[in-house]
Amino acid sequence: MRLTKRHQRWVGICSIGICLAAIVSTANAQQERLEVRSKGLQQAESLTGFSDAIDRLPFSINLINVEALKDFGANALSDVLRSEPAVSDAYNTLGYPENFAVRGILIDPRLNYRREGMPVNGHAPIAFENKASVLVLRGASGMFAGSSSPGGMVDFVLKRPGSEPIRSATLSLSERGTRYVAADLANRVGEAGSLGYRINLASEQRRPMAESAPGERQFASVFLDWRMPTGGLLEWNFERHLYSQISVPGASLLGGQSLPPVLPRRNMNDQPWSLPFESRESASAFRLFQPVGKDWMIKASSSVQSIRTDDRLAFPDGCSSENLYPGFCADGGADLYDYRSLNERRLSHASALQLEGKLATGRLSHQVTFGLRNSRLSEKLEPTQAYNLVGLSNYFGSAAIEPNPSADNLNRNRLLSTKEWSIQDRINWGGPLLLWLGVRRSTLEGKAALSNGAESIAFEQVFTTPFAAIGYESQGFQYAYLSYAQGVETDVVPNRLSYRDAGTLLPAQRSKQWEASLRKPWSIAGGPQGQLSITLFRIDRPSAADVKVGPDGDVGSLQRIPAAILARHQGLELQANMASASLGQLQWAAQLIDAKTLRSTIEGMEGAPLQAREGAAVINVAPWTMHLLHRWPIANPDWQWQNRFYAVGSKPVLLSSASDQDPALSLPSRWQWDSALNWQQKLPKLRLRWTLAVTNVLDRADWREAPTQSWGGSYLFPVQPRSLRFAVQAHW
Repeated sequence: MRLTKRHQRWVGICSIGICLAAIVSTANAQQERLEVRSKGLQQAESLTGFSDAIDRLPFSINLINVEALKDFGANALSDVLRSEPAVSDAYNTLGYPENFAVRGILIDPRLNYRREGMPVNGHAPIAFENKASVLVLRGASGMFAGSSSPGGMVDFVLKRPGSEPIRSATLSLSERGTRYVAADLANRVGEAGSLGYRINLASEQRRPMAESAPGERQFASVFLDWRMPTGGLLEWNFERHLYSQISVPGASLLGGQSLPPVLPRRNMNDQPWSLPFESRESASAFRLFQPVGKDWMIKASSSVQSIRTDDRLAFPDGCSSENLYPGFCADGGADLYDYRSLNERRLSHASALQLEGKLATGRLSHQVTFGLRNSRLSEKLEPTQAYNLVGLSNYFGSAAIEPNPSADNLNRNRLLSTKEWSIQDRINWGGPLLLWLGVRRSTLEGKAALSNGAESIAFEQVFTTPFAAIGYESQGFQYAYLSYAQGVETDVVPNRLSYRDAGTLLPAQRSKQWEASLRKPWSIAGGPQGQLSITLFRIDRPSAADVKVGPDGDVGSLQRIPAAILARHQGLELQANMASASLGQLQWAAQLIDAKTLRSTIEGMEGAPLQAREGAAVINVAPWTMHLLHRWPIANPDWQWQNRFYAVGSKPVLLSSASDQDPALSLPSRWQWDSALNWQQKLPKLRLRWTLAVTNVLDRADWREAPTQSWGGSYLFPVQPRSLRFAVQAHW
């Protein structure tokens, strides 16, 4: 079989990894070396560059243990991030890449996702078989990315070989026929265990609770590390994820004004010609850690990610018979479009070099990091895509409609590259005060053009984003800090005919953030122990908005104005953890947030959104969110009962033209209870872990989110109905 250039590239990468394994396996006993590894679940070094424990960093970071949530059947990023109150769903639906808002601000799937600290494109379903944890950075993203959404960042930390062998297999079944099998293998080989490997494999036949939405996926990954004779560590990892799933589009407001009844199993993408969304993702990275002298270290990283997708959907959107957009007709009718965008290619390259170490200047001790990073993101689409109106569907029931796959709409290709250098310094005066300083200099270059070469545009911007924090440590409380940061983000005009300069990149926009936090451990002699955390934050964020520049329906009738609205997101985050031999483990977290428009440059202009008014609420942001997780040992240590509760306040969907304070329509507040029962069975040379889990125990039917997309469409997504899952995991 003749290999394509794409396959040749990945075969080459795999060959390098195999050669590395062969070299390592013959390594002799070496001198004492520095073992640079992921230090478990207490650090965020891959993202922040600092080796301090998370609870001693001047950042608001939540580290989510993926394994701990798998008992609840968490196999999607939205399931994992649900335990973080600062994170809310955006356009999250079955059979499509998920995205999120952090602190009420939508994060950019191109710029706000990291894999072991290296940039990756979020436009792909995430596989968790090889993920140890997910780091959620709330705010301050400008410190770690030259251009990104200021809400925060998501970093995936991979599983690594440990000091002990790992051999496990998992089998799970759900009530509608989802079948899942996975394996996790790890060991150290070679003299003195110099080479470590970890292999993860998975296959899943997906039968979700939504109607007419079957899918499947396969996953494989390998992670190698080599403890080098020079005292350093060399790591290489590779993963391949194949995903196919019928998408479930969101519903919309009836008549553009009222919520439809919640039909959690309804899938309007149920035409005889409906085809699955397909994603084929490959990712690989090298990392080198090499000590230089006693107190200095060089870190070098290089990563590549390739995503190919076929995005196909019978998409209900708008109601032309009532001249309505966004929304469905009053009777539930909706225009149905045959959408097909085939062979979308997204390629991300990144390389980074860091020098970090310690030095002293008089009484001051410094922990400094000098960093360079280049990244390149390209999006290449087929010359045309299909987006054709084929008939009228209905939210309450579908009829077969003839397809129209004619690809007549031009696509737009994009290229975005970033060159960055940064300096970070942690200064210790020898007392309780710590000073953290950082600056990042970024050069951003962007290009975009229609697939026929027309409407070509290019831009280049250079900007600097600073960061500063003061930390305080004492015996009275563990850690407190006050910080300030800036961030820069870019925006793209929607690739639709109704927009002037469709698909072009807008000038970068600068946000500012202030944050203060107090963290305090507590314990009772011979009894429970835990930690409390309180964080105050304020983010001032400019964003683009649309105004009318021509009659409705004309080509180029809308124009997107950069930095048109300045919104302020401010609030309070609370966390409390407790561990007790008799009461089990308790984790509680909550967020209170107030997100409103501070000022606007387009207020009163024709077509300006209602949010472009001083004091107007930011839509789809709940004023409060709460999450509670309790693990309780029952009967004996072999049994454990886990319960997860989360609740979300009412979210504004439509703003009122008569009042800045009271929305015209909101999603009701909601809550959900998930439960899982575990039993550890110990057999000779085998240990089994049995799990019986129920999500949405009370089968509550609620609307989960109502995001408004960049092109103006607003969509409703329901909470999934109650589901039952059975699983067994074997360790030997």
